[in-house]
Amino acid sequence: MGLGRSPGRRGAYSIVVYSAAAATLLPVALGFEVRLCGYSGETWFWLAAITAGPQLMGHTVFNWALPYVQASIISGTILAALLASPLRETRAAYDCGRRGILDHRAFLGDAVSSL
Repeated sequence: MGLGRSPGRRGAYSIVVYSAAAATLLPVALGFEVRLCGYSGETWFWLAAITAGPQLMGHTVFNWALPYVQASIISGTILAALLASPLRETRAAYDCGRRGILDHRAFLGDAVSSL
């Protein structure tokens, strides 16, 4: 049984994985000189929303569902999301380009997370 399948350890697993991701991405952001402060309150709200929504409603729910759903179904769902990601990003790039706000750094995070 994997660490994520054990009901008592799911919370600890999520904390460890999310902390490791944050500890890995902070040096990457600093290395690419990504601006990490100075945003408006509205921007921080939307950043928190797009982080918490997919994180809590996506990865954590998949982890929670492991005791109840076959792992192959969860893996297939994740694979389908990864296969759909380039389509979403292509559409987002097209929309941003039409509005004149295309910035390559905006898509770096999703490209890295899809690896």
